[in-house]
Amino acid sequence: MACWGLRETFGSFNNRITRSVHCGNDCTCVIHLDGTIECAGLNDKLSRPPSGRFLQMDVGHDHACAVRGDGSVACWGGNYYGQATPPTR
Repeated sequence: MACWGLRETFGSFNNRITRSVHCGNDCTCVIHLDGTIECAGLNDKLSRPPSGRFLQMDVGHDHACAVRGDGSVACWGGNYYGQATPPTR
């Protein structure tokens, strides 16, 4: 992966091989080949993703959600309207 632009937006994952890239408002997140998530940028609420291994994710304006290998969902970030609280099964 190659990144350019405001340095703080891309953090330490520049020039690393990633599985997928997800861009939000002032934040970019990647899923690494081992399934871990790393986020960097100007949005502090998204800069601390949950630990574990993930298959896919999406980044919104102020929150993100990701799907674990067992199908459960983890969300983090701003939760002003309940968007970072995944529904229960």
